[in-house]
Amino acid sequence: MRYCRFGANGRLLSVHFVDATNGWAAGSGGVLVATTDGGATWGIQQSSTTNSLYDIHFINTKTGWAVGAGGVILHTTNGGVP
Repeated sequence: MRYCRFGANGRLLSVHFVDATNGWAAGSGGVLVATTDGGATWGIQQSSTTNSLYDIHFINTKTGWAVGAGGVILHTTNGGVP
């Protein structure tokens, strides 16, 4: 298995795409990244936690959840845009 690193501690642990272009990934250290071009480029999003995020799921391009260590549950209704 190959890991993709974001920052000093960021390993991606879960990836979810809602369609061919829009996707999100979550990982260790609270890392959250998103793409709108099918994964060609990724942008870091703020997660408000340093706990590892083990799973991420979106039901459309705006609404999604990420869950992780210590019972962390993150929810967005704007695609994770601050």
